[in-house]
Amino acid sequence: MTGARTRRVLVLVLAAVLAVVSLVPVLRIRFETDVLQLMPRESGAVDAFETYLERFGSLDALYVYVAAPGDGAVADYDDYVEALADALRAVPEITRIDTGLLDGSRDWTYLTDRQLLLLDEAGFMEATARMAPDRVPVQLTRTRELLALPTPEMKALAQRDPLGWFELTSARLQGASGVLQVDPSRTDGYVTTDGRARMLVVHPTQPPFDTTYARTLLDRIAVTEARVRAQFAPEWAADDLPPPRMDVAGGHRTAIETESLMRGEAVSNTAWSMVGVLALLYLAFRNVWLVVFGTLPILLGTLVTLAVHEVAGVQLSAAATGASAMLFGLGDDGLVLLFVAYRDRLARGCSPLDAVRDLGGVGVSVFLGAVTTAATFLGLWFMSFPSLQQLGIVVGLGMLLTVF
Repeated sequence: MTGARTRRVLVLVLAAVLAVVSLVPVLRIRFETDVLQLMPRESGAVDAFETYLERFGSLDALYVYVAAPGDGAVADYDDYVEALADALRAVPEITRIDTGLLDGSRDWTYLTDRQLLLLDEAGFMEATARMAPDRVPVQLTRTRELLALPTPEMKALAQRDPLGWFELTSARLQGASGVLQVDPSRTDGYVTTDGRARMLVVHPTQPPFDTTYARTLLDRIAVTEARVRAQFAPEWAADDLPPPRMDVAGGHRTAIETESLMRGEAVSNTAWSMVGVLALLYLAFRNVWLVVFGTLPILLGTLVTLAVHEVAGVQLSAAATGASAMLFGLGDDGLVLLFVAYRDRLARGCSPLDAVRDLGGVGVSVFLGAVTTAATFLGLWFMSFPSLQQLGIVVGLGMLLTVF
């Protein structure tokens, strides 16, 4: 402390340089959005689910939503939607696109051979009732209308399912899913009931837990959509059609928004904690220098701790977003003790340098208190919850760096 007092300009310059160097990786810090990382590592269910994701891919899809402007119909933009789907299939981060249309990518043979097994009791009774002599002509008349559709798939469906059993199976599957319609007779895809919007179901190659991948995926979709939109812009202008609106929803976008929210929470928690601590220190001691320079060790220790995690490639979890605020709340205890002891020695007639030299015993006590506090948090390292482990490491390491 005596050396820092006599070379305070050099110490402040070195602290400023270290803060700037640490700020570079801190600005790129990432937060973990995978909820599985909040679970204990020894959990068999978590391990089994992670194994499933590794072998069979993600359960999450991305939804591309195309809406007609105003009171228009999305059917006016079918060519644009189909071109967009074809362009998205070429994106390397996408495995396939589900347009909701009956095409060669769907094989209904297995399902149609086992339709009765999928029906509930009411659906089964209706299916058997359609085989009654008085019901067969009615169902055949309805099925014959499908033959007028200009698609060979619909004709094949009508020939294979003359009694309309698949209509009952489709209603059963739709009620089970609650989200998407499973209906091979649809010719317009996943369209809202008012006909103003249509959806494409995008299946990415990775789960929505890596925000770097999620950003790359959304950027590729945006670039692809802009290219397709530019191709159709002259045609829309000629037909006096306003451009449609395109939006993206799903886990990948949610992951990015969650990470942004967590980063904002970390910054706001740190800022408000720092403001609260500084305000209390100023109100208690009425000393500007304590407010200006007293929190530098805490702030520097926080920056270095976060920088170390970023350089090491560690993604912080939601539990670690409040670590900076905890560091300010814990680190100011030693600062207050040192300042009170320093003011006491000045009141006894010591010079500033002599007062600092006489703080050895108090400094050792502050050091031991900070080390024991850090050890308490580092004890979380041995828990099974990764989020609590990370919180303990961030706070414990931050306390050690602050006191040193």
